Amino acid sequence: MVSDLSQEYILLTRKIISTFEKEYNKKLNEIIYVSLTEHIHGAIERYHQGIQVKNPLLMEIKRLFADEYEIGRRALEMIHQDFGVLFEEDEAGYIAYHIVNAELNNDMINIANITKVMQQVLSVIKYHFKVEFNEESSTYYRFITHLKFFAQRVFSNAVYEEEDTELFFILKEKYHESYECVLKIKELIEHEYNYDLSLEEQLYLMIHIERIRTKATI
Repeated sequence: MVSDLSQEYILLTRKIISTFEKEYNKKLNEIIYVSLTEHIHGAIERYHQGIQVKNPLLMEIKRLFADEYEIGRRALEMIHQDFGVLFEEDEAGYIAYHIVNAELNNDMINIANITKVMQQVLSVIKYHFKVEFNEESSTYYRFITHLKFFAQRVFSNAVYEEEDTELFFILKEKYHESYECVLKIKELIEHEYNYDLSLEEQLYLMIHIERIRTKATI
């Protein structure tokens, strides 16, 4: 329990969370104060036992959750400064994992599942349009943020309320190529996850895809 841990761990966690919230102007679920403190304590104990755990999702976390990974990387510097412990970058990925969960207001949702959905959607778009994404662009960044919460809704079975149906039918005609891609995503998600995309969900995907495909490299 957090109450049994040294004040040093609690203060370190607060510093990490504060850095993320100020840097990216996002508020995290307070569960992270418990989960991350306990995680860091456990990781440091394992370090002193000569145990460092490889992160099988490290590359995906670095690519899909760049902000969270960056804070994880900086957290390693704080840990080194406060405790003299020098972790491999795998640990930055685990810290990022806790931040993502707190962003999504979930008590340890399976990040492997979230990552899988995001990668599947990106693959559909990539192969549908035969493009490479500009991963440094603000358009890609916004889309990744949208996908993160989209994947969460898939697993929590939550839906957008269908308020903008008129706009959906207008843009469906205007962005027909992007809409065709949305239909492929819809079929994939329904088949693999039994989640039905509402018109509102399709609308937001269509808008993001239209933006990202026009910025992509053919």
